[in-house]
Amino acid sequence: MEHVTHATVGEYRWHHSAVARALCNNNLTKDQAINILLDMHEEQTHRLILARMNERPLYVFGDGEREHLPAVFAEIVIERQRQVGEKGYTTAHDDEHTGGEIARAAAVYAMMAGGTARAVAGKLWPWDDPSLKDHTPRNCLIVAGALILAELERFDRAEAKAEDKRRERA
Repeated sequence: MEHVTHATVGEYRWHHSAVARALCNNNLTKDQAINILLDMHEEQTHRLILARMNERPLYVFGDGEREHLPAVFAEIVIERQRQVGEKGYTTAHDDEHTGGEIARAAAVYAMMAGGTARAVAGKLWPWDDPSLKDHTPRNCLIVAGALILAELERFDRAEAKAEDKRRERA
């Protein structure tokens, strides 16, 4: 079993992804993970990943088969946390985008992961700012997944708010 070291983690563009995969695959001890994450100064992230290591949720399929959630789920959540913490894309910020912009941004990243050139996919980018970044295809999918998560959360908040208004009128 190959252990992830500081040097190995440093080779990843997205440090969080490597640590999440290593923890979920039990390739790191808890102490090693804490040291790496403390080095990254990501208190929220290390709490999330360590909790994931101690209690891995299960899929339960229709036939009763059970399987652990893939480590990539943690990577998507970590990317979403990065979007909120480092970029300031909070729920209040997301709630301002009611025209499907977040979903379109996710689609652009997914298109880039599928091989569509940035110049072509970028024409569908919903904003004028240059925040569309080049990533590896895998990282494009992680970013797209985090954006889809943000859009789903925004959608659910809007639905709950609409339902509350309907109840108030009734």
